[in-house]
Amino acid sequence: MDFIFSLLIILATCHLFVFLGKKAKIPGVVMLIVAGLVFTITPIKDFIISGNQGIVSALGDAGLLILMFIAGLEVSVAEIDDEKRNSTILAFFSTILPILLSFAVFSALGFPALTSLMVGIAIAITAEATTADVLIGLKKMKTKAAAVIMGSGIINDMIGVLLFIVISIIFASGIGGQFIAIGAIAAFFLGIFSHRIVRRKGEKSALEKASLFLLVPFFFISVGLKFNLGSIIIGPWILVAIVAVAVIGKILGVFLTKGPTGFTNKKLLLIGWAINSGGGMQLALSLVALRIGILNEQLYSGIVVMALLTTLVFPLIITHMINKHKEIMN
Repeated sequence: MDFIFSLLIILATCHLFVFLGKKAKIPGVVMLIVAGLVFTITPIKDFIISGNQGIVSALGDAGLLILMFIAGLEVSVAEIDDEKRNSTILAFFSTILPILLSFAVFSALGFPALTSLMVGIAIAITAEATTADVLIGLKKMKTKAAAVIMGSGIINDMIGVLLFIVISIIFASGIGGQFIAIGAIAAFFLGIFSHRIVRRKGEKSALEKASLFLLVPFFFISVGLKFNLGSIIIGPWILVAIVAVAVIGKILGVFLTKGPTGFTNKKLLLIGWAINSGGGMQLALSLVALRIGILNEQLYSGIVVMALLTTLVFPLIITHMINKHKEIMN
């Protein structure tokens, strides 16, 4: 297929999925992941992408860099001053415990130590943008619990990226030549630095919106093209382990903060589920880790499915909890 038509079909399909997701109140990132997986179906892949995979992959890399840059901008605009202490405590424990649990579980399953650590880093990353959409829809964004959830998610991203840098350097002896890894990390910190210059107030610029519209969908196509369903079918226990470590690790990590934060068990459970959602940052780091050889296809594919499942489930759980316990967000 002519590459222009191929690119137009990909863009139209991705945005159609996002539109349908909005109608069904499904997070946009879920629909983009699903769209990416649709293009892995052999007849569709052969008809639309075959012959143009190089261009699609290049656009996917551009989308990855844009996604990481915007993630850096979002980190800078978070309002966490009022809950900085509790957010930091929650972020630390809800990041470190999944990583330690992942190291123990996947090392026991025979995976290399660095790979086991990278799985933990990937599953520890949260998606505050998705969480924000749910909280805004529930009209709970300007609450104490929302400030803690958003603040801890942003600090969590910072910890995750820093740990990713450390693991990548150890694994690849300085990650020399691993341009996409260096570029993704640089884009993230460039976003943070750019915010300090332009004093971004939270509203996306026209350039950001255009980049999200035109390039980021190709990142999710790249995510799908690296996905291997067969590896999950052959070893479903790996997927079960990834989901279990992600959910249990984050929720237990949150409950370890009960003493210092003074939050009730119900509020801690709400926060634990809220930070369990996956998203673009999680997939970006996982894709980079796959490409530089730290993750294999089975672990990478398991992380993609885990991100899909947790992002689908968490809005239902926290919506139920908030509707049932009206005071829980105070």
